Amino acid sequence: MRTLTETPRGCGHRKDGGAYLVGDMSVLGNLPSCVLVDPPIPIDTGIIPHSRGVYLVNFDAVLTESDQRLWLAGTSAESLRKRDDAAWEIERYGMRLNTRLHVGICKGLDPEQAEQRLHQLQLARGTYPADYILAITRAGRGRRIARETAVMQQAIRDKDWIALLAACWRLAGYDNKIVGDNIKRLMVSIGAIADTGLV
Repeated sequence: MRTLTETPRGCGHRKDGGAYLVGDMSVLGNLPSCVLVDPPIPIDTGIIPHSRGVYLVNFDAVLTESDQRLWLAGTSAESLRKRDDAAWEIERYGMRLNTRLHVGICKGLDPEQAEQRLHQLQLARGTYPADYILAITRAGRGRRIARETAVMQQAIRDKDWIALLAACWRLAGYDNKIVGDNIKRLMVSIGAIADTGLV
């Protein structure tokens, strides 16, 4: 085994105690055959996104587990769990849970009370949320508007007022007065009046 002296790399430093496979490229620009896995194991970038940093992995799991979440180890696995938790919270509430507990109709509640409060949302009589969603669709542009208005329409069909409110919050920062006004109207129509002052 040879010892290498590390020169500045621009992407951090190796960790003490880590094992690093380093190989010179062949004249064809490929890694030497001793490090190739055949067939190559594809990486799902939805689970393990491209990174200039380092992922800590359990190499045995890479070779034996189909669930790529199980490939990560140590702080890499913890980071993935936190990312998944954050994504779930934003999908559920339109924001992180700790933020949801400090604003609008959930202000000052604990998580269980907030869920109970959100389950009390209902569509007010005489309101037509489809009209508000149409106004948002016409005033806004792009994938974000298209995605969230589709979620809103499905939420109305499913009578899932929590999902409707979360979609409103995910669009709350959209820079368009008509969009903002109709988000507020949607919030009022399902009883989340306290949330409108924050949009």
